[in-house]
Amino acid sequence: MPLIVTSDHLKPGMRLAKSVWACEGQQLLLSKGVILNNQLITRLVRRGIEACFVYLPGENAVEDDFLCPVVPEHLERQVRADVAHIVECVAQNRSLRNSLFQNLQESVSSIISVIFEDTTAFHYGLKNISKHDEYTYEHMIGVMTVSLLIAKEGEDTGLFSFSFQDKINLGLGALFHDIGKLMLPSSLLNKKGPLNEKEWELMSKHPYDGFKIVRQFPCMNPMARAIVLNHHQYWNGEGYGREAAGGLAGETIP
Repeated sequence: MPLIVTSDHLKPGMRLAKSVWACEGQQLLLSKGVILNNQLITRLVRRGIEACFVYLPGENAVEDDFLCPVVPEHLERQVRADVAHIVECVAQNRSLRNSLFQNLQESVSSIISVIFEDTTAFHYGLKNISKHDEYTYEHMIGVMTVSLLIAKEGEDTGLFSFSFQDKINLGLGALFHDIGKLMLPSSLLNKKGPLNEKEWELMSKHPYDGFKIVRQFPCMNPMARAIVLNHHQYWNGEGYGREAAGGLAGETIP
């Protein structure tokens, strides 16, 4: 079974179980089946690739559908490219074009259609998303996909129903839930081990920082912004992220 291996643990001789794309999603860096050497590993690290799928030594290739994503690859690459552009603009304090959000919303709409039209999406999707890594854009897309899969399961079992606009709001809110981390120093994000008190104080502000960012996005309706603001609120009333003292509890959480 292929494993997700972080770039700092890649070794020469490992064979890729899945193609590696650049973070912005438009450039193929290495194809599935390539055997890594020191030069290729260095290239991946320099391009900011956090992790790869690799086969264990002596392991045969698995069936093609083992890593078949619930989100079609071309849509994932498009979302990744749009999000990368948005993140870059936010980080550099540049203005954002409405056309960029329109493209992103169209891609998210297509993903929603794929997920909600597939009767096997929930179980098959969660099976595959559990093999997906949790780094950078993969994490953002993974959270969005899991959120939409849970929404579909809730609809299929009659717990609730969403309008298509609700689904878009859910998808966008989940996609940008961690965008407030752009305000944190990279040394904090990449720290190995527990955070000290001062570092935790900075980290706990990222939901509200994210809310301040996304309320400037023309496509982010109140429901989507509320997801970003409240994604660390806990059912029992604990949690963090809101500017005001005290959190929300139970069904008062959006």
